[in-house]
Amino acid sequence: MNIDLQQFCASKHDSRAWLHTPFTVGGKTGASNGHIMIELDAAGDHPAPPANFNMAQVLDRIPTAGYRPLPALPSPVFITCRTCRGQGHGRECASCDGEGEFEHHGHDYECKACDGEGELAGECPDCNGTGQREASIPVKIGEAFFQLRYLSLIAALPDAEIATAGPSGIAGFRFNGGRGALMPTRT
Repeated sequence: MNIDLQQFCASKHDSRAWLHTPFTVGGKTGASNGHIMIELDAAGDHPAPPANFNMAQVLDRIPTAGYRPLPALPSPVFITCRTCRGQGHGRECASCDGEGEFEHHGHDYECKACDGEGELAGECPDCNGTGQREASIPVKIGEAFFQLRYLSLIAALPDAEIATAGPSGIAGFRFNGGRGALMPTRT
């Protein structure tokens, strides 16, 4: 089985660096971005997560029954990225609100985050340099709502099924070769 676990990982801009790549724990391989977690039955050659992370503790909270195939999902909708204004790069510096400087206790200072430019160079972290972001589309399954982009990832897994635990519970998903957890979204 060849599943791209990187798509389940946090972006390189997430402060939790250990979530940037898949990890191995307890003889299993996993990946997570904090909203979705996947566990494969086979161990991989990946680093271990921090000692205080317990993948089993999260996955033990998912439903044990009521699994069914995912419903038909709507097509994703893409919108212009607000962070980079559709450019894919050159986003406004949040530290100085695009001014290049800021005032602190009556003194003006050049912003170090953007070197006084008011704009940050490099690829936009919110759209990965594409200028487009997938619109946040909640999809109701059972009593809870889940983000379409995560449901689409699950639907692409072999023989995927999902079970929900109520309006505020974590959804469980299973597939040929593993299982996972998905956090509901606030609506």
